[in-house]
Amino acid sequence: MEALRSMWRSMTPTFLGQTLSRLRHGQDWREVTLAALGGYAAAMCAWELAHAPALIGFLWTNDLALAARARLALLLVGGAGAALLIWLILGGLFARRGQAAARRIAARWVFLAAPLPFLPILHAASTASQPIPRYFLWGTAIALAATTFVAVRALVLAYAGSRPPDAPAASQTPSPDRTTAHNKSTGRAGRIGLVVTLTLAAGYALYMSILTVARHSSFMTHAFDLGIHDQAIYNILHSGYMRATLYGPYAIDYIGDHFSPILYALAPFYALGADARLLLVLQSIALAAGAIPVYLLARHKTGSAAVGSVLAASYLLYPALHGVNLDDFHQIALVSVLLLAALYFLETGRDVAFLAALGLALLVKEEVALTVIALGGYIFLGKQRYRFGAALIAVGLAYFAVVVGWLMPLLGGTPQIDSRFGGVIAPGARGAVGVAWTLVTNPIFTATTILGNPDKLTLLLQLFGPVLFLPLLAPATAWLSALPALAILMLTWTPAQYSIEYHYTAHIIPFVFGLTILGWARVISARGRASFGRVSGILAACLLIVSLAMSYQYGRLLPKPGNAIPRPDPHAAVIESLLAQVPAGAPVSTLSDIVPHLTTRRTIYLFPDVADAEYLLLDSAPRANFWPHTGLKARSKAIRDMLPHIQSGTFGLIRQEDGALLLKRGLTPPRTAEALAALFSARYEAEDQPSDLADAPVADAQASGGKARRAAPADGSSRQRGDGKAGLVFGPYADLPPGKFRVDFRLKVDDIQRADRVATVDVFTFRDGGVPRAAREIQGTEFSAANQYQLFELEFETDKPLEDVEFRVQYAGLGTLWLDYVSITPIELWLK
Repeated sequence: MEALRSMWRSMTPTFLGQTLSRLRHGQDWREVTLAALGGYAAAMCAWELAHAPALIGFLWTNDLALAARARLALLLVGGAGAALLIWLILGGLFARRGQAAARRIAARWVFLAAPLPFLPILHAASTASQPIPRYFLWGTAIALAATTFVAVRALVLAYAGSRPPDAPAASQTPSPDRTTAHNKSTGRAGRIGLVVTLTLAAGYALYMSILTVARHSSFMTHAFDLGIHDQAIYNILHSGYMRATLYGPYAIDYIGDHFSPILYALAPFYALGADARLLLVLQSIALAAGAIPVYLLARHKTGSAAVGSVLAASYLLYPALHGVNLDDFHQIALVSVLLLAALYFLETGRDVAFLAALGLALLVKEEVALTVIALGGYIFLGKQRYRFGAALIAVGLAYFAVVVGWLMPLLGGTPQIDSRFGGVIAPGARGAVGVAWTLVTNPIFTATTILGNPDKLTLLLQLFGPVLFLPLLAPATAWLSALPALAILMLTWTPAQYSIEYHYTAHIIPFVFGLTILGWARVISARGRASFGRVSGILAACLLIVSLAMSYQYGRLLPKPGNAIPRPDPHAAVIESLLAQVPAGAPVSTLSDIVPHLTTRRTIYLFPDVADAEYLLLDSAPRANFWPHTGLKARSKAIRDMLPHIQSGTFGLIRQEDGALLLKRGLTPPRTAEALAALFSARYEAEDQPSDLADAPVADAQASGGKARRAAPADGSSRQRGDGKAGLVFGPYADLPPGKFRVDFRLKVDDIQRADRVATVDVFTFRDGGVPRAAREIQGTEFSAANQYQLFELEFETDKPLEDVEFRVQYAGLGTLWLDYVSITPIELWLK
């Protein structure tokens, strides 16, 4: 013992002095971070043991008073400080291995405490008297396994990388084979690879432009968010600011809702042809362009143009990229190519170009400031460029604080932190501060609610599966750059925001591929010169196969059912003809899917907001999008909102067709009766209605929509559910006013000689005593021709409003029966 004390006394001044000197010069901060995290974890474990009775409740519900959180935070800070002292002591004891190795190994020994907080949780969960959600247990177990793996791996690598005292650093000179490969990659092979990448990107941009424009022409784009961006950019040119009128009856400056100055840069392009379709094309081109920095970065890090081309192809096949591309237009989609370019310039040492690309990315959306902070951390800890990294961190923090805390509220906006991340905001707190309280004082709650959510685990699979999970092999410090973008996806409690079907993954995509390339480079470096080409070839083949498979399963680029380019249906043609009758520039109120076709005007409202609109363009067809009304009753609620404007005579009918109505304020005569009749007329396609029978709708060229419902016992297509019901269709649970109505059922059968009942049709509502308002049995002999559709009608009347009305077709089990649609037409309405 005395010998150890003597050795420590002799080592301490030298070790401490050198360590403090290196820290003053911005070195060894990676070791400081790991040691502090270990102490933080140990302090958290101690707090959990002291609060064992209430532990599960706190970690499950995140319910802890702010005063208690403050005390816990002080304990955690103290634990981190104590760990740094332990790190120095251990470093002094290990100093015989060399100063640098001693600091590295000591930090990782302290970091071994990282898994400790999960152990009291598992013990408390196993002894808890109340049932514990399975997701909580699974999330805890996964987090324990992951942190244990990371901590042990870090220690093993520290010992493997340690050198004897005074040993020189490993040479950074590239090996001959890597140098040769790099020279080839920038020569003829590099030019061929770049041409291949540009060709693939151009093909992607062309196809996605055609697809997104076709979706727009088929009324598959929406007010939120193609409409709001289209109007905002239009008003930049015509009003000087991002005037937006789709949020309510009053105009706002959209830049207060999302701080996106980049939209001003798009305005000159938009001036070439003011149309929402231009935004869709620009977005497709910008996303496709991301393949270029992917190729360049991969070629630089791996020394292979072929690998670069494969990774560029994988990027273009990436399912999440397709989701961003097809989810209307969003400014955040522009960040992908800018951040990929920034990563390329960073890794190639081009600081000016890096800052330029990062500066443009910062203008895309306020949340990118968090990524600037994270990139500063990566540069600080990973690249050990301490002044540069610290400066970026400071700029990112200042930008985020000024924009989110002052500028956006000044412009009338509110950062959407509470609505998006309410589930992880500490009780009693709000906004980013509330999220920070939870992250600091209850990281277990955060980890378990993420890892225990099957949908978020699915998202992680969809993000990292197509790239073979190679990001896991990237340096840990490189992951710092990806943390904000990944945390935004993982911390939100809104399901749409952690799905690849929407635009929210645009921010993480650059880092998925940046980390993939760094992981790839690590693999081939570890395998050495002899196996460089073979390992890269195997990885490239596997990556391409998996990318194709995942793209086919989840993407929209490869041909498969459901991926066809949509074509406008006859109802879309009706809407287009009504659009042509709305004067340019006139204030108008309309439904969500019609909005993007009318946003090249100063004022447009999303119905039911009307305000000072001169025109109403409404659609009562069952397939219309009535958002913000959703669910089974969306149409009924929307019609309820439409009625006052029509009944009062405030708006008069210009034209109506197929359930769509164009009305003008103050028009006389208002043609109210005709407008109301059009409003309550509807055709319900059979394939859209629920059914008791097992089979999905079938293709039928004779059917109006190309599909029909079919029941046929002979071929097994009418297998019934276990409850014995045989409703070919039921629903749609419509609300009807007092009046007289006609309902038409378009049916066909294969055998017109059958005198038996083949079906029963009725009008039914449970809210009206459970008795059909009208019913009819149909025999096979009532059809004039086999396999030809024929209309069968019912008439009924009601002297009071009806709710949840169903138009049902009950299959009798004989012959083959098809249903094309059910339509309802008012004969006379008795509205007051």
